[in-house]
Amino acid sequence: MLKEKVLSYLKSNDGYHSGQQLCNDIGVSRTAIWKVVKQLKEEGYNIESVTNKGYRLLSVPDILSDIELKHNLRCMEFGKSVFVYDKVDSTNQQAKKLAIDEVDNGTVVLAEEQTKGKGRRGKEWNSQKGSGIWMSIVLRPDLHPSKASMLTLVA
Repeated sequence: MLKEKVLSYLKSNDGYHSGQQLCNDIGVSRTAIWKVVKQLKEEGYNIESVTNKGYRLLSVPDILSDIELKHNLRCMEFGKSVFVYDKVDSTNQQAKKLAIDEVDNGTVVLAEEQTKGKGRRGKEWNSQKGSGIWMSIVLRPDLHPSKASMLTLVA
């Protein structure tokens, strides 16, 4: 949550953001801000730190990240909850497990790599890292089960 707030703040404009101003606006210590900035840098964010000026976001990493996805999603239903994995057996299987735990309608499950992706008629495949984005969405439609197969056509 703190990481999302700091990142959102840094993305709010292209200029420098005073560490003290970040502390005041977010309501945490300078040490907390420093730790979050350090963590963001380790995750690949290019953040410039200049004494007496503050922090400036220069670029974001080209990776799947729940923070980046949530920041850029502007939809009403899909993506309220986002789960991102480096590697899973199947995003479909992971979505089913999450659905049993009663996650929200529209929860998105993404992975950079799948070892047992699932397709139509039980077909399986491997999805290599860096070759695409693999995802499943948990849907809880107000629909009679006998009409559920229509969702495939709509999708």
